[in-house]
Amino acid sequence: MNEVIKVLTERRSIRKFKSEMLSKADLEQIIDAGLYAASGMGKQSAIVIAVTDKELRDKISV
Repeated sequence: MNEVIKVLTERRSIRKFKSEMLSKADLEQIIDAGLYAASGMGKQSAIVIAVTDKELRDKISV
């Protein structure tokens, strides 16, 4: 199993976040996995926005 997916399935809570950004490949895999999540009988389209600019992320996360 891919290490990123393994970590996602085994992890249940986050208490502290790291300041370093994910690699582009890891981020794409996480987004791809999220697109396969349940979505109201497949009738609700997912909208995924990945903000990779730290300053913008900090500004909109308030």
